[in-house]
Amino acid sequence: MTLETLHPVVITTCVEYWDFLRQTLPTTLTFASHVYIVTNLTDEVDGQITDDHRVTIIRTDAFTKNGASFNKSAAIREAQEHVHELHPDAWILLLDADIVVSTDLWHDAPDRSALYGVTRLDYETQDDFRAGNVTSCYHTPGAGYFQLYHDKTKLYPKSSHNASECDMDFIKSFDKHRITGGAVYHLGQHTVNWDGRVSRPWN
Repeated sequence: MTLETLHPVVITTCVEYWDFLRQTLPTTLTFASHVYIVTNLTDEVDGQITDDHRVTIIRTDAFTKNGASFNKSAAIREAQEHVHELHPDAWILLLDADIVVSTDLWHDAPDRSALYGVTRLDYETQDDFRAGNVTSCYHTPGAGYFQLYHDKTKLYPKSSHNASECDMDFIKSFDKHRITGGAVYHLGQHTVNWDGRVSRPWN
């Protein structure tokens, strides 16, 4: 199994994260059949990086539902319900906007009932990224930065307070969890933007 052979449909949330998406979307488009970018009602979309015919913008007010600081779960669930109906036979990849994906990820035998994750290597600053200086490594099968699945009965919880924990709830809905070979690369500091974007922009 490789991402290029699976040709998954990608769902990513992006609210004030367009600087990261400029770095990551070109690689995502090398393997994705379609990319759905979920944003709020007011964020200014970067048209220069979203003009590919395979990119669709989904605008929603879900990010502030129930008084949440960043209701990532409600936004993803709304997108899932839409995308699952449009692509019933596709593999789905929930992918954070600040993740650069290597296309050589693999697993021997794709299981449509399993949730797939991957090791993450972190680059906290732009200088770290340019120099290839990995600052930390994260290894949890199925963690929210990269969740690959096929079972359309699985959905994120209806609501969350911020960007934490809801991915763990989604993991628990699967009986099987697998880790692929290879790794993906995370841009920026871990956890600092879970309540919405506060970190400095990347050039």
